[in-house]
Amino acid sequence: MPTAAIYLRQSLDKTGERAAVRRQLEACKAVCTAKGWDIYGKLYEDNDTSASSTKKRKDYERLLADAKAGKFDAIVVFHLDRLCRRVRDLEDVLEVGLPIATAVGDMDLSTDMGRLVARILGAVAQGEVERKAARQRAGNLQRAQEGKPHAAPRAFGYRRVTERDEHGKVKSTKLVQEPAEAKAIRSGYRRFLAGASLRSIAAEWNAAGHLTSRGGSWTPYAVRDRLKNPIYAGIVEYNGDELGEGNWKRIVPEATYRAAKAKLSDEARKTTPGNARRYMMSGLARCGCVPKGKRKACGALMATGRASGTSIATTADGDKRKGNRTYQCSQHRHLSRHAAPIDDLIERLVIARLSRDDARDLLVDDAAPDVEELREEAQTLRARKQSLAVMLGRGAMDSAQFETANAEVQAALEAVENRMQTSHDAEVLRDLVVGDAAAVWRGLDIDRRRAVVDVLMTVTLLSPGKGKRTFDPETVRVEWRRPA
Repeated sequence: MPTAAIYLRQSLDKTGERAAVRRQLEACKAVCTAKGWDIYGKLYEDNDTSASSTKKRKDYERLLADAKAGKFDAIVVFHLDRLCRRVRDLEDVLEVGLPIATAVGDMDLSTDMGRLVARILGAVAQGEVERKAARQRAGNLQRAQEGKPHAAPRAFGYRRVTERDEHGKVKSTKLVQEPAEAKAIRSGYRRFLAGASLRSIAAEWNAAGHLTSRGGSWTPYAVRDRLKNPIYAGIVEYNGDELGEGNWKRIVPEATYRAAKAKLSDEARKTTPGNARRYMMSGLARCGCVPKGKRKACGALMATGRASGTSIATTADGDKRKGNRTYQCSQHRHLSRHAAPIDDLIERLVIARLSRDDARDLLVDDAAPDVEELREEAQTLRARKQSLAVMLGRGAMDSAQFETANAEVQAALEAVENRMQTSHDAEVLRDLVVGDAAAVWRGLDIDRRRAVVDVLMTVTLLSPGKGKRTFDPETVRVEWRRPA
C-alpha cells in the first residue's frame, strides 16, 4: 500500500494554538483515507511560518530531503499554496517527481499537463503574494502619512489599544505607554547618554524582569536597536525616512533620541555592543610621543598592555595576568606607561574639579538650541520631501530634477536634525556635582567613569624619559574641555 507524507503550514499563528494546521491535518487524513494510503510516521509541519519569505522552513526542507531519499510515495497538502507560494520553490517540488494530492484535487507531476497545471497554480499563488505585499506597503505608507504607528509587532514600552464598532470591525488602533516598560526606556536613554554601556542597560532590564516584545531576554544588540527606534520620540518612520509626528505620546524628547542615535552612529566611538572597556583611560588617553623624524606628536589612542616581567598583578575585577598593567600606544608601541599612577592622578583631578563650589556651573549649557523651533523647521522640510515625491509621481518633474531637489532638502533636514542633538554632558555629571563627588565616584562602574573623564578633559601621555622610574605628574598632560 502506498505511503503518503502530510505537510502542514500556516503563515501566522498569533495564539500558538495550531488551530489552522489542525484543520489542515483532518482534511489531509481524509484524503489519505479516501485513496487508501498509509500515512508516513512523521508529520511535516511549519506553523507560524511564511512560504513567501526568505526564511528557511525546516520541515519543508526535511520533506524534500526525505522525498528524494524515497521514504514515501506521495505528498498530501491541504492546498498547493501550503507547500509553496513561489515559482522557484515549485521547481524543487517538481524535481522530486512524486504525486501531490490536495483537499481540492490531485496533480500528476509525471505528465507534462500535470506539471503545467502545477506551474499555473504556483504562478497564481506567487501573484497573490506580490499583490498582498503591495497592499501591505500601500497600507503601511498610508498609516505613516496619517501619523499612525506601523502595523509591526508592538514596540517595547507600548501596548496597542484597538477600538471596534458594534459589528466588531476595527475603527482605530493606538499606542498607549506601558508604564513600567516606558520607565525602563527613559532610564535606558538617560543611562546611555550618561555613559552606561549597552551591556549594563541590558543587564538592568533583565534583572527587572523585562522581556523583549517577542518574549526573549535583552542583549546589548537588542538595547541598541531600541534606542535607535524613533517611535520613542513620537516620530513616524517609513522605509528609513522620517515622515513627521506620530499620533501617540512620546516616551523621550526628540533631542534625547537624536543624541542617543548620534552617539550610537558615531564611527569614532563605535564598538561592538557586547564588548566593554576594562580600564579607565584605554581608548581615551592619546600618545604624546613624537616619532623619530616627525615634528608632531603621534596622537594615537592608548591601549591596555602588560609590562614585561614575571610579577603577578590582580585587579579588582579579577584580571590576573603576568606583568603590571600599562597604557601603550595602539599604533606604534613606542610609548608604554604604567597605568595605575595615571589612573590615580586622573581620579584625583576629576574629584577635585567636581568638589569645587562652582561645580554646578558645569550643568549649564549656554549653547543649547531652541529644540521646538528646530522641530517645526524639520517638519516643514519633511513635508517638502513628500510634496516632491508627489510631484514626481504626477510627472510634474523628471527623476533628475527630483533627485537634485530631494538631495538639497535632505541635506537641510540633516543639518537641522544635527542641531537638535543637544549636549547631554549634564546627565553625565549631574549626580557627581549635587552630592559628595568622591563618594559617588567610588560607586560608579568603569563605563560611567570613562564618560565623566571624556566630558571633562582630554589626556595626553608623554614619555617620562629613559631610565625614569619615578612617576612624574608633568608627563600626563590634561586639557580641560570646560573651564577648570
